[in-house]
Amino acid sequence: MQVHIRPLDVNDERDIESSFRIHAAAQAHDVPDFPPWSRTDHVGRLRHPWPGTSSDTWLALGDPDARGLVTVDLPNLDNTHMAIVELKVHPEYRRRGVGTALYTTATDFVRASGRRVLQGHYVTTLPGGAERRSRGVRRGDGR
Repeated sequence: MQVHIRPLDVNDERDIESSFRIHAAAQAHDVPDFPPWSRTDHVGRLRHPWPGTSSDTWLALGDPDARGLVTVDLPNLDNTHMAIVELKVHPEYRRRGVGTALYTTATDFVRASGRRVLQGHYVTTLPGGAERRSRGVRRGDGR
């Protein structure tokens, strides 16, 4: 599957809507018992990063829809060796290389930023889920 990765424009309502649709669909699929993410929270997080943190988001675009997104937060006051990554792929487009393309974009950015540790929170216990270690990911507790 061919995708084009480009930075999300926080002032473009189409980008905001596409990213919200992906986030909401992924959350509803992955953790259906969690409360839904609101559009207001989504827009606020994109437009107003956590204080002391710079935040960059990229969209994976296909024809005609956005397929996934990745956000990289870089702490600037402490933990400056770390990057926090959140990657979401719309359930309809999973297992087609979208997540890999977004992960590559994020890790290239993290390396270029001089960070040594990449932190993320991912669902790992759902039946039929992909093996997370295939990308060199290790659990923080050493397992």
